[in-house]
Amino acid sequence: MQSNYYPYDSYVAPQLSNATTVDESLISGDEPEGIAPDKRSGRRKIKIEYIDDKSRRHITFSKRKAGIMKKAYELSTLTGTQVLLLVVSETGLVYTFTTPKLQPIVAKPEGKNLIQSCLNASDPPTQSSESNNDLHQILTKKAKKNKPKDSSNTK
Repeated sequence: MQSNYYPYDSYVAPQLSNATTVDESLISGDEPEGIAPDKRSGRRKIKIEYIDDKSRRHITFSKRKAGIMKKAYELSTLTGTQVLLLVVSETGLVYTFTTPKLQPIVAKPEGKNLIQSCLNASDPPTQSSESNNDLHQILTKKAKKNKPKDSSNTK
């Protein structure tokens, strides 16, 4: 697999110019008096519910989209699997991640038409089984085409 499918730039944190003191109670896990457990900085659990504020929703979408794209890349790199990821924003933009073998599905007209028909389907997708069958047929044909010939049957 080529590494050019990882479209993210690395980021180097800026160096601190002044030495800072560290509260030893924070390192040991003890909480300083007066600070409630839910007021700590760092990762916090969030409720998974619709975000009403459009600006916050867009920011969350952008960050989580980048995260899931990174996970798709890592999955394909670490396990050698073929991955196809489609993410559609609420404005209708389609973002894709594909490994090289699945690239024709999103590049060829048949694949684009299939994706568009899925996007045009009613919510919730009641016709999804038909679309899944179409996708299954495309993937099965692709797998048969790429399958190496079994040399044990030839004499």
